Amino acid sequence: MGPVDALERLSQDIVACRKCPRLVAYRKAVARGARARPGWTYWAKPVPGFGDPQARLLVVGLAPAAHGANRTGRMFTGDLPNGASVWLVRALYRAGFANQPTSLHREDGLHLLDAYLTAAVRCAPPQNRPLGEEFDACFPFLEREFRLLPRVRVVVALGQVAYHTVLRLYARLGVPLPRPRPPFTHGALYRFEGHVLGRSVPPVLCTFHPSRQNTNTGRLTERMLDRIFGRARQAAAYGEVPVGCVVAREGRIIARAHDRREGLGDPTAHAEILAIREAARFVGSWRLEGCTLAVTIEPCAMCAGAIVLARVARLVYGAPSPKSGAVRSLFRICEDPRLNHRVEVVPGVLAEEAARLLQAFFDDLRRLR
Repeated sequence: MGPVDALERLSQDIVACRKCPRLVAYRKAVARGARARPGWTYWAKPVPGFGDPQARLLVVGLAPAAHGANRTGRMFTGDLPNGASVWLVRALYRAGFANQPTSLHREDGLHLLDAYLTAAVRCAPPQNRPLGEEFDACFPFLEREFRLLPRVRVVVALGQVAYHTVLRLYARLGVPLPRPRPPFTHGALYRFEGHVLGRSVPPVLCTFHPSRQNTNTGRLTERMLDRIFGRARQAAAYGEVPVGCVVAREGRIIARAHDRREGLGDPTAHAEILAIREAARFVGSWRLEGCTLAVTIEPCAMCAGAIVLARVARLVYGAPSPKSGAVRSLFRICEDPRLNHRVEVVPGVLAEEAARLLQAFFDDLRRLR
């Protein structure tokens, strides 16, 4: 059984769970209550995790919202008008972990990119306060999930309860944690020695939970949350060449990606290839006619060929790549008159800035080695 199939089996086991009578009764009562959203048939079952099976970022929250995920059936979805799902998914989108800034229902087209969302408890609890035995009942699900996400490089804990749940998970898996335990503090990044499941222990990055209690009072602002996921992006992408790519159509970004060769162990996982795949899913066709693809550095032969085959209208790139560039440096694949499609090329946009970014990355990599 592959990891995707195993995650699907885990999701089925979570949804079928009825271990906690109090939560079973409450999630159903919410669906029938006076505050239930009209026109909705509530999910009213445990909520499985959601996201990219190859994720390097794992986000752990507390529990589904009564009229959010308990209604929609997807983690951090539909907590309207200004609940945790709204704040979290907007921040993930701005950091490049989501293809859109909204999370409304299970069929809304949201895809997470390199990120996976889960929670310490899988049912909506009364007053948003699970009991100890309810945490215990859900804990094996979190452990199975973590084991099935072997590429996770950083964990973001949404709030103190989630943070302590992650530490409990690490202790369960044999990670030698310090005593006393490091305290929960917004913005704290804790690194732990040793290995877990054959990999370095993913550091834990703490943030206040994006609940209304925190966002409405200003305890947590969008800027604070953006900083958290910017740092998470840096931790997750450690070792990846900083190449980013977006695809736009009619003035709207429809796909974004970054190099993931190291994280996926895939030599074809260049930013351009991943962005083209995402854009094709969005459009519903392999033909990306009328689209503009913008990328940090001149594409290689593989990516230039894919850009032509996808019928991309315009290519914009920053720095040239003298050793592998196949658009202008070594070849002119995108403008070759022998091919059945030619791409308008706009080279050198923010070239100096892109070159400095790449040079700084390789300088740091040489120092670390």
